[in-house]
Amino acid sequence: MYADATHPIASFASGLLLELDELVGVDPLYMPTSAKKAALVELEQARHRIAALEMRIMATGGDVTADGAHRSVADFLSNKVRVDRAPLAGMERLGHALAERWQRLGAATLAGTVSTRKAQLIVKTLGALSEDEDVSPEVLASAEAHLVEIAPDFTEAHLARIASRVLEVVAPDIGEAAEARALEKEERRACGLCL
Repeated sequence: MYADATHPIASFASGLLLELDELVGVDPLYMPTSAKKAALVELEQARHRIAALEMRIMATGGDVTADGAHRSVADFLSNKVRVDRAPLAGMERLGHALAERWQRLGAATLAGTVSTRKAQLIVKTLGALSEDEDVSPEVLASAEAHLVEIAPDFTEAHLARIASRVLEVVAPDIGEAAEARALEKEERRACGLCL
């Protein structure tokens, strides 16, 4: 489809670098305070959206490693830009999770309503829930929808506390049973320490 033209994402990436080059010598010291406030908020939002776009590319990047020179997109990128591989591998894993399993969360991350750090937290929560045999795919979908909806309103720390109890909201019966099992397990562990 884009054989004769530059792909819009590639065009955006190169254009962004050119725009940033133009700002290298621009001093923000004399920006009006209102402009500084707006720029700080917008740059933070843009940073997360750009990371989401990068993860989306990583999730479709099998062709990047097809020549066999790199085992993963993270390996390729680490080699090309000389940065540590581990954070890139985490981004690649998150990109795959958002593309392959948690599409609603992926769309919210790309739209900028959920930061990449909050997306990591939500994916971790949903992954743990999916291991519980009492949690159906419908309950998982409800949990994803609920967490995506509330994520913009909370800090990461607060969202983590809410996420740990999401079953109490989307499936109270399952949440109560899971809490009872957790308390029983904790009591057994405590009794074992007393012996």
